[in-house]
Amino acid sequence: FPSVFSHSLFLSSLPAIACEIALVAGSKTPFDFYFLLASSLKVLSYLILLLGLYFDYIYTYMDDLHMKRQISSAVKSLEEQKIELEKSNYELDHFVYMASHDLKTPLRSIASFTDLIEEDFENEIGETGATYLNKIRKGIGKMENLINQVLTLSRIDRVGKDPHETDMNTLIHRAVAENKDFSGKKAKFIFKGPFPKVFCEEEKIEHA
Repeated sequence: FPSVFSHSLFLSSLPAIACEIALVAGSKTPFDFYFLLASSLKVLSYLILLLGLYFDYIYTYMDDLHMKRQISSAVKSLEEQKIELEKSNYELDHFVYMASHDLKTPLRSIASFTDLIEEDFENEIGETGATYLNKIRKGIGKMENLINQVLTLSRIDRVGKDPHETDMNTLIHRAVAENKDFSGKKAKFIFKGPFPKVFCEEEKIEHA
């Protein structure tokens, strides 16, 4: 937008033009009335320019102060948000750790009782019972793996890793292998592949 100086530049041209007219049309001898009038008009044109520069400087200085205050306020707000985010991350880490610890405790109890059942009732449970106990152990192992993945994922989401080319076929078959024993007899896995390679963060896709 036009500055004060641009307006003053235009206005200063008016007395400058009048000065030239006074010199050409009126002045006959040095230092007569028209000569003095022309000189005064010339000085006035310079004063207008100086005033324009002065007010432009003042406005620029005030805008600069206002901008600095806004930047300072924004930086302070960002620092406060950073502190809050660090606090939230700490609380999340603490919660995930405690939750993981609390979830692993009953799993250990289940694993211990599974071993006791196998030891004390080895002859009574037979081959079918032993198969079921093995499936329980696999379930316990998978649950522990999932808990560890939750811990890993909570850190991955904040730290992040560089995306890279990922083979989706490998991820899908890995997921099927992990869930095959717990899917039930009626479950069927149907694939229409092969699947493409995707540029992504493998850990996040796998845990999703």
